[in-house]
Amino acid sequence: MKDIIAAKHIIEGLIHNLNNPLNLILGFAQKLKKSHPDEKDINIIYDAGIKMNSQLKELSASLYARSFAIAKELNLADWLSQEMVFLDNHLELKHSIRFERKDLAEDSVMIESSELALALWFEEKLQKLLRSGTRGWIRVGTCLHEDKPALYIKPESVMSEEIRELLLEDNDSSLYLPAEQVLKSHWNAEIKAICGVIS
Repeated sequence: MKDIIAAKHIIEGLIHNLNNPLNLILGFAQKLKKSHPDEKDINIIYDAGIKMNSQLKELSASLYARSFAIAKELNLADWLSQEMVFLDNHLELKHSIRFERKDLAEDSVMIESSELALALWFEEKLQKLLRSGTRGWIRVGTCLHEDKPALYIKPESVMSEEIRELLLEDNDSSLYLPAEQVLKSHWNAEIKAICGVIS
Protein backbone atom coordinates (compact mmCIF):
# COMPACT_ATOMS: atom_id res chain seq x y z
CA MET A 1 0.00 0.00 0.00
CA LYS A 2 2.85 2.41 0.85
CA ASP A 3 4.48 1.65 -2.52
CA ILE A 4 1.24 2.52 -4.33
CA ILE A 5 0.91 5.82 -2.44
CA ALA A 6 4.58 6.71 -3.06
CA ALA A 7 4.28 5.96 -6.78
CA LYS A 8 1.11 8.07 -6.97
CA HIS A 9 2.85 11.09 -5.43
CA ILE A 10 5.88 10.71 -7.70
CA ILE A 11 3.73 10.52 -10.84
CA GLU A 12 1.64 13.50 -9.71
CA GLY A 13 4.85 15.48 -9.13
CA LEU A 14 6.19 14.48 -12.54
CA ILE A 15 2.97 15.60 -14.25
CA HIS A 16 3.14 18.93 -12.40
CA ASN A 17 6.82 19.47 -13.29
CA LEU A 18 6.20 18.67 -16.96
CA ASN A 19 3.20 20.98 -17.14
CA ASN A 20 5.18 24.11 -16.21
CA PRO A 21 7.67 24.07 -19.12
CA LEU A 22 4.99 22.72 -21.45
CA ASN A 23 2.75 25.71 -20.75
CA LEU A 24 5.66 28.05 -21.51
CA ILE A 25 6.27 26.30 -24.84
CA LEU A 26 2.56 26.42 -25.71
CA GLY A 27 2.33 30.11 -24.85
CA PHE A 28 5.39 30.95 -26.95
CA ALA A 29 4.19 28.80 -29.87
CA GLN A 30 0.76 30.46 -29.73
CA LYS A 31 2.36 33.92 -30.05
CA LEU A 32 4.46 32.74 -33.00
CA LYS A 33 1.35 31.28 -34.66
CA LYS A 34 -0.33 34.67 -34.57
CA SER A 35 2.66 36.48 -36.06
CA HIS A 36 3.53 33.69 -38.54
CA PRO A 37 0.22 31.94 -39.35
CA ASP A 38 1.58 30.19 -42.45
CA GLU A 39 4.67 28.70 -40.78
CA LYS A 40 4.04 24.92 -40.77
CA ASP A 41 6.80 24.03 -38.29
CA ILE A 42 5.29 26.29 -35.64
CA ASN A 43 1.89 24.65 -36.13
CA ILE A 44 3.47 21.18 -35.78
CA ILE A 45 5.18 22.21 -32.51
CA TYR A 46 1.98 23.77 -31.18
CA ASP A 47 -0.16 20.74 -32.08
CA ALA A 48 2.39 18.42 -30.43
CA GLY A 49 2.27 20.55 -27.27
CA ILE A 50 -1.53 20.46 -27.22
CA LYS A 51 -1.43 16.66 -27.57
CA MET A 52 1.07 16.36 -24.71
CA ASN A 53 -1.06 18.65 -22.55
CA SER A 54 -4.16 16.55 -23.26
CA GLN A 55 -2.31 13.31 -22.45
CA LEU A 56 -1.03 14.70 -19.16
CA LYS A 57 -4.55 15.80 -18.17
CA GLU A 58 -6.00 12.38 -19.05
CA LEU A 59 -3.23 10.60 -17.12
CA SER A 60 -3.75 12.84 -14.10
CA ALA A 61 -7.53 12.18 -14.14
CA SER A 62 -6.96 8.44 -14.53
CA LEU A 63 -4.42 8.36 -11.70
CA TYR A 64 -6.80 10.30 -9.44
CA ALA A 65 -9.74 8.00 -10.22
CA ARG A 66 -7.86 4.74 -9.67
CA SER A 67 -6.45 5.81 -6.30
CA PHE A 68 -9.74 5.35 -4.43
CA ALA A 69 -9.97 2.27 -2.20
CA ILE A 70 -13.58 2.78 -1.10
CA ALA A 71 -16.12 0.50 -2.73
CA LYS A 72 -18.90 2.28 -4.60
CA GLU A 73 -21.14 1.81 -7.61
CA LEU A 74 -19.09 2.17 -10.80
CA ASN A 75 -19.96 2.29 -14.47
CA LEU A 76 -17.73 -0.52 -15.74
CA ALA A 77 -17.38 0.92 -19.26
CA ASP A 78 -16.30 4.32 -17.90
CA TRP A 79 -13.84 2.66 -15.53
CA LEU A 80 -12.33 0.60 -18.36
CA SER A 81 -11.91 3.73 -20.51
CA GLN A 82 -9.96 5.40 -17.68
CA GLU A 83 -7.87 2.28 -17.16
CA MET A 84 -7.00 2.15 -20.88
CA VAL A 85 -5.63 5.71 -20.61
CA PHE A 86 -3.48 4.68 -17.65
CA LEU A 87 -2.23 1.47 -19.28
CA ASP A 88 -1.19 3.41 -22.38
CA ASN A 89 1.69 4.64 -20.19
CA HIS A 90 2.60 1.15 -18.94
CA LEU A 91 5.65 0.46 -21.13
CA GLU A 92 5.93 -3.27 -20.43
CA LEU A 93 2.35 -3.82 -21.56
CA LYS A 94 2.51 -1.27 -24.38
CA HIS A 95 5.53 -2.92 -26.01
CA SER A 96 4.06 -6.43 -25.80
CA ILE A 97 0.31 -6.31 -26.31
CA ARG A 98 -2.24 -4.09 -28.04
CA PHE A 99 -5.80 -3.60 -26.88
CA GLU A 100 -8.96 -3.79 -28.95
CA ARG A 101 -11.94 -2.41 -27.06
CA LYS A 102 -15.31 -4.00 -27.74
CA ASP A 103 -18.20 -3.69 -25.31
CA LEU A 104 -20.73 -6.49 -25.71
CA ALA A 105 -23.20 -5.00 -23.23
CA GLU A 106 -25.61 -2.59 -24.93
CA ASP A 107 -26.57 -0.73 -21.76
CA SER A 108 -24.55 0.66 -18.88
CA VAL A 109 -22.95 -2.06 -16.78
CA MET A 110 -22.80 -1.08 -13.12
CA ILE A 111 -20.64 -2.81 -10.54
CA GLU A 112 -19.97 -2.44 -6.82
CA SER A 113 -16.21 -2.14 -6.32
CA SER A 114 -13.38 0.33 -5.86
CA GLU A 115 -11.31 1.70 -8.75
CA LEU A 116 -8.09 0.56 -7.12
CA ALA A 117 -9.20 -3.02 -6.38
CA LEU A 118 -10.54 -3.39 -9.92
CA ALA A 119 -7.31 -1.99 -11.40
CA LEU A 120 -5.16 -4.38 -9.36
CA TRP A 121 -7.31 -7.35 -10.46
CA PHE A 122 -7.24 -6.33 -14.13
CA GLU A 123 -3.51 -5.64 -14.28
CA GLU A 124 -2.74 -8.91 -12.51
CA LYS A 125 -4.59 -10.76 -15.30
CA LEU A 126 -2.63 -8.88 -17.97
CA GLN A 127 0.68 -9.57 -16.23
CA LYS A 128 -0.18 -13.28 -16.14
CA LEU A 129 -0.82 -13.18 -19.89
CA LEU A 130 2.57 -11.55 -20.44
CA ARG A 131 4.35 -14.15 -18.31
CA SER A 132 2.63 -16.91 -20.29
CA GLY A 133 4.14 -15.53 -23.50
CA THR A 134 0.97 -13.92 -24.87
CA ARG A 135 1.73 -11.14 -27.35
CA GLY A 136 -0.23 -9.13 -29.91
CA TRP A 137 -3.88 -8.12 -29.80
CA ILE A 138 -6.07 -8.65 -26.74
CA ARG A 139 -9.77 -7.80 -26.86
CA VAL A 140 -11.20 -6.32 -23.68
CA GLY A 141 -14.62 -4.98 -22.85
CA THR A 142 -17.76 -5.15 -20.79
CA CYS A 143 -20.48 -7.75 -21.10
CA LEU A 144 -23.37 -9.36 -19.30
CA HIS A 145 -23.27 -13.02 -18.40
CA GLU A 146 -26.39 -14.53 -16.87
CA ASP A 147 -27.57 -10.93 -16.36
CA LYS A 148 -24.50 -10.13 -14.26
CA PRO A 149 -21.95 -7.43 -15.15
CA ALA A 150 -18.58 -8.67 -16.33
CA LEU A 151 -15.25 -7.69 -17.78
CA TYR A 152 -13.77 -10.02 -20.36
CA ILE A 153 -10.21 -10.50 -21.59
CA LYS A 154 -9.69 -12.45 -24.81
CA PRO A 155 -6.32 -12.88 -26.56
CA GLU A 156 -6.54 -12.81 -30.37
CA SER A 157 -4.85 -16.18 -30.62
CA VAL A 158 -6.67 -19.30 -29.46
CA MET A 159 -6.21 -19.68 -25.72
CA SER A 160 -4.41 -22.77 -24.52
CA GLU A 161 -5.64 -24.55 -21.41
CA GLU A 162 -2.64 -23.15 -19.54
CA ILE A 163 -3.59 -19.56 -20.36
CA ARG A 164 -7.26 -20.21 -19.60
CA GLU A 165 -6.33 -21.57 -16.18
CA LEU A 166 -4.17 -18.52 -15.51
CA LEU A 167 -7.13 -16.26 -16.22
CA LEU A 168 -9.84 -18.30 -14.53
CA GLU A 169 -7.86 -19.06 -11.36
CA ASP A 170 -10.24 -20.46 -8.73
CA ASN A 171 -13.42 -19.55 -10.57
CA ASP A 172 -15.88 -21.75 -12.40
CA SER A 173 -13.90 -23.60 -15.07
CA SER A 174 -16.68 -23.31 -17.65
CA LEU A 175 -15.98 -21.49 -20.90
CA TYR A 176 -18.10 -18.57 -19.84
CA LEU A 177 -17.20 -16.61 -16.78
CA PRO A 178 -17.73 -14.59 -14.61
CA ALA A 179 -18.09 -16.10 -11.24
CA GLU A 180 -18.33 -13.76 -8.27
CA GLN A 181 -14.95 -12.97 -6.84
CA VAL A 182 -13.87 -11.29 -3.66
CA LEU A 183 -11.02 -8.92 -4.40
CA LYS A 184 -8.81 -8.49 -1.36
CA SER A 185 -6.87 -5.26 -1.34
CA HIS A 186 -3.68 -4.49 0.58
CA TRP A 187 -5.72 -3.18 3.50
CA ASN A 188 -7.72 -6.44 3.75
CA ALA A 189 -11.05 -4.90 2.77
CA GLU A 190 -13.25 -7.36 0.93
CA ILE A 191 -14.77 -5.90 -2.20
CA LYS A 192 -17.21 -7.91 -4.27
CA ALA A 193 -16.76 -7.61 -7.99
CA ILE A 194 -17.98 -9.63 -10.92
CA CYS A 195 -15.16 -10.06 -13.38
CA GLY A 196 -14.47 -12.61 -16.01
CA VAL A 197 -13.10 -14.01 -19.19
CA ILE A 198 -14.94 -15.02 -22.35
CA SER A 199 -13.11 -17.61 -24.41
